[in-house]
Amino acid sequence: MCVYYRMRKKVHFEDINDYLHNIKVFDDKHVKKNESIKNQLFRNKIEFDTLASLIHDCFQVILQENIQYSFSKKTILNKKIIQILESKIELLKKYYIKCKHKVYLANLNEKKVITLLRQLLKVHDYELKAKEKYENGKKFLLYTIFKKIEVIGLKKINSTINFD
Repeated sequence: MCVYYRMRKKVHFEDINDYLHNIKVFDDKHVKKNESIKNQLFRNKIEFDTLASLIHDCFQVILQENIQYSFSKKTILNKKIIQILESKIELLKKYYIKCKHKVYLANLNEKKVITLLRQLLKVHDYELKAKEKYENGKKFLLYTIFKKIEVIGLKKINSTINFD
């Protein structure tokens, strides 16, 4: 421990390693605790095979980690995805909490289809992002399905910070 005197005030400098250890222990406890939190939308986690089958039925693509798939609202209408999802409503009702059935599964339209896909993909670390595009002077949203990249955690290093 180092003591520094400045205008009759005693300031203590302590080793930062003790604090870094406490932070690591705190993070470990919270990560384990958060795994047990239930989802606010789903009763049960949708299986990956079921999700991949649903995406394949809608878009005729295979859901893989290294492949991105893009589509627009026009694609949803052209491929009749609303009708496909309406035929799968009973399957989706098995996964969604009952109070969410009216909100997300009734009166499907393009916007609700996007929301459904976003929610279902999120469970398995996939994202559905929208980006504005222009074609022939008309603006539209291009949606892309892709796997989230896992971020590697920070490393604990022994170091000293000096402010001179």
